[in-house]
Amino acid sequence: MSACPCCLVVEDRTLVAASIEMSLANAGIPVQTVATLVDARAWLEKNTAHIAVVDLMLQDRPMTEFAGEFDRRGIPLVIYSGCSQGQEVPTRLQREPRMETPTAYRDLLRVVLKTLMELSS
Repeated sequence: MSACPCCLVVEDRTLVAASIEMSLANAGIPVQTVATLVDARAWLEKNTAHIAVVDLMLQDRPMTEFAGEFDRRGIPLVIYSGCSQGQEVPTRLQREPRMETPTAYRDLLRVVLKTLMELSS
């Protein structure tokens, strides 16, 4: 992993995406924010993310359709979604850290940093 890991944020709510970006950037983590799976795919074609913070339900389609792409690329996910904990989540995503919005951004940052630390050890 490079000295400065990049986080891809896949979130279609502008204010939420901006808040996540600001929280992570203030901690020194470079962030790229996209609002759709099409944009996420296009960005990943040319760039590398070390971790992704994703919303389960995007306006263009459910993020679950793209989860395998993150898995194939070895990109760990942190699910940050307004979808209820009781919502059906595919088995592949059940092992990922999951935070229901609203959650304090410092708590999200803590989970992102913990996940990155686990990757580096």
